[in-house]
Amino acid sequence: MIFDQNFQHTLAVNKGAKCKMNQIIVIVGPSGSGKTHLSKELASHGIPKCITATTRSPRESEGEVDGRDYYFLSKSAFEATDFIETTTYHGNYYGLPVKEVTKKLEEAGVIHVVVEKNGAKALKKAFPNETKIIFLPITEERMRTRMLQRGDSPLQVEQRIIHAKETGEFEPPEQVDFIYDVFGSSQLSDILEFITQNN
Repeated sequence: MIFDQNFQHTLAVNKGAKCKMNQIIVIVGPSGSGKTHLSKELASHGIPKCITATTRSPRESEGEVDGRDYYFLSKSAFEATDFIETTTYHGNYYGLPVKEVTKKLEEAGVIHVVVEKNGAKALKKAFPNETKIIFLPITEERMRTRMLQRGDSPLQVEQRIIHAKETGEFEPPEQVDFIYDVFGSSQLSDILEFITQNN
């Protein structure tokens, strides 16, 4: 794809410049807002994803793979790992390993990660200059529809909506840098241009 080649060339040129700015593209948004799709798009354009860790089991129905979707850890292994931040959901621990961020940032220069608002806040605190937060909005009704369409049970959907309301997921983080509305006029090229301008 021509645009992809141009984008890779631009990043390569900027990586060789003295003014190179490492970037951590942080994707934040409620369930169903398009985070997974955007993450795959960024990865296809050469922006690697930081993998988060969890103590829950892989979802075989979704074909989850250790080291690709999550690092699936035992509770003891999780507790022995250093994290940027951690959270608990339905009795399982989730966290972003420090080494995962620092290693990939050093290797690639521009990376991305999918986290909740607290994770974005923690990354902004740990990497204030590098972190760029992208928020994906969605309405409660659209979230319900999309979750049901992807196979979540009605109970799971309602529990997730309650959690989203309690944690303020429907509202953007305080330090958001970019609003990406997959249901509006936003396009992937908008984010790629944003990344290039800040690189």
